[in-house]
Amino acid sequence: MNEKSKAGWPRIAKNIAYIVAPIILAILVFIIICLSYPTETSAIKNGESFYSTATFAEDYAYEVFGGITAATYWQKNKEDIQPYSYYLVTEQSIDNNKNVEKIYYFSNYRGSNVKWLIIDNTTKEAFTNLSHSISNSTIDNLLSQINQQNIYWNYENKNIDTSINRLGNVEYLKGMLEDGKDYTIYTSLLDTLEYTDQIYQDELFYNVSLRITPNAVYIIPVLALILMSLVPV
Repeated sequence: MNEKSKAGWPRIAKNIAYIVAPIILAILVFIIICLSYPTETSAIKNGESFYSTATFAEDYAYEVFGGITAATYWQKNKEDIQPYSYYLVTEQSIDNNKNVEKIYYFSNYRGSNVKWLIIDNTTKEAFTNLSHSISNSTIDNLLSQINQQNIYWNYENKNIDTSINRLGNVEYLKGMLEDGKDYTIYTSLLDTLEYTDQIYQDELFYNVSLRITPNAVYIIPVLALILMSLVPV
């Protein structure tokens, strides 16, 4: 009985190694990827918040640009786009509002943690990626949802109001707005990131790098030694 038990231990150890080794290898690879994060080396070194980095500002600007692109594309092609096709747009007519006559809800717009409301002051059309509902049937209700978030970027009367310092310059908007477009734009970031968009992914890598970097000189060798000790098994 004892001999059989002794003979069974190598097999058990090998099975454990087959399970543990890939996990440790995956952790090592993930740590190395995080440490090789191509940008924000200085910010990580200084322990800055992700939301103060250039990466976040670029990701946010990309989402704003995506909203503007969606709105302008719809305006140009709405007669040719079949209902319930790409955007699953819901149209809402607005009464007793001198600034907006219709709201288009891009309810099937790709998951984004940046919520936007774009108003074309010329055509009096509004576009948003907030879901259509009774509580979101007016401009005031839409604005209330967007304005309750802590991180925001707004463009009104050709002026920028934002909590994102790196996006305070109006010049970069010239490449986002078509000539002759008179837009008012309200945007904000969901306090709890609900979608796996670029902002979510970059924040994940950044925060992991922030935590790992000070201890990487110890963590990597230890994990590497453990992995090497499992190989002969």
